[in-house]
Formats: sequence, structure tokens, C-alpha cells
Amino acid sequence: MKNSEKSKEQLMKEIDQLRAKIDDLKKSGSERKLDKDVQTTEKEFSKILLDNANAFILTLDVNANITLFNKFAEKLTGYKKDEVLGKNWFDLFISKRNGSVIPEVFQDVLKEMPDVSSYENPILCKDSSERITNWENTVLKNENGETSGVLSIGIEITKRKKAEEALKNSEERLNILFESAPDAYYLNDFTGKFIDGNKAAEKLLGYPREELIGKNFVEVGILYPIQAKKALDVLARNINGESIGPDE
Repeated sequence: MKNSEKSKEQLMKEIDQLRAKIDDLKKSGSERKLDKDVQTTEKEFSKILLDNANAFILTLDVNANITLFNKFAEKLTGYKKDEVLGKNWFDLFISKRNGSVIPEVFQDVLKEMPDVSSYENPILCKDSSERITNWENTVLKNENGETSGVLSIGIEITKRKKAEEALKNSEERLNILFESAPDAYYLNDFTGKFIDGNKAAEKLLGYPREELIGKNFVEVGILYPIQAKKALDVLARNINGESIGPDE
């Protein structure tokens, strides 16, 4: 059975077995054999985690050439590992419109600048589609402590970004309709405080919205006392979930 076909429970069981194997090896055998077996088991453990990670994982050398490309990255981009290893990340996955920005970000990552340890950008897939990905970057060091490359772990956020953009556009359209409506609209909370009003409401009452926002409609004095009492009754019914109106 392939790792990709295994259930989460099976994978967790296999990981626990590998951990147990490491513990057993630590308790028996010569030190040389122990070290070798432990290293082998830890590599197997790392490979399982890498192959089954639900995230884009890759490593780049200091020239941005790809040195590691996991199975999720293959699935996401449509490229096989053998097609990308040794290739330049910018040439293969970064669109021309970001061609000057992303290499600069990469250099800042190598310099361990704190503001680029987390970064998001679109990546080009094999079918020319784009997937917006949020990256967490970690600088890799060699045995001499010199920077040897970057480990990047990416989470695809394309759907989330599109949803955010759709919500933003919807809010902008609603705001345009609210502002341009010929009828006067005021919004208030359940305590009777004004939250917002449109231009028609400003024209009708003669109050700039800034003068009313945050104030209670009873205290402002725009209603006669008998009407204020009626408005409070309507508000109380609204709080209980009733829809009221039309009313004068």
C-alpha cells in the first residue's frame, strides 16, 4: 500500500512503530551499529513525514536551485520531482510580473531579515495556473555555520484569498448602494447608538454622520418624547428578533 493511500490512523501507527524502534536501538547493540541503525530509522521517519505532509515543502540552495521537492508539491504544481530538481525556482515557478520582487525577497531571507520569514506569493503551475501560497522560510546552515540554502514550507491559500477578495468586493458594492440610496438610512446597535448613516440621512436631518455616530438616538433629540418612547419599544421588539415596519 502506498503512503498516500494509507489512512491517518495507519500512518500514526507506523510513526509510533518507528519511534519504538529508535528507542529499542538505543537500548541494545554496539554504539557503531546503534548510530547507523538510528540514523537509518530517523531517515525513514523523516521520509514518511515528508511524503505525507499536507504542505508544500522544498529546499533551495543559495542560487535558488531546487534541491528538495515533496509529494504535495508535485500534486500542487503538476511537476514531478525529477522535472524540477536542479532547476532554478524563479525561472520555473515565478511569473514575469513578480520576476524582480521575489528574488529580492529570497536574498532578504538568506540574510535572515525578520520581515520575510513569512511571505505569500502566487506560484506558476505546470498547466500555467497560479496558486497563492503562504511561505514560512528557514535558513539552512552547513557544518561550518555558513548559509547553504533555504527550507520553505508553503500552505496554499488560493481559495481563502479569492473568498477574501469576493467579500471585499461585496462590501464595496454594498457601501456604494448604501451611500447612493435616495432614501435616508441610519444604522444603530441594540442600545440605540448610531453606527452609521448615508448621505440622504445627513441631508434629511441636517446632521453630519460624524456628529451622531456613537450617540444614542433618544439623547440626541431628533425625536419628540412621545416618538422616542415608541422608538424604544420598536428597538426592544427588534432585540427579541421581531421585524417591525414600515412605520412613521
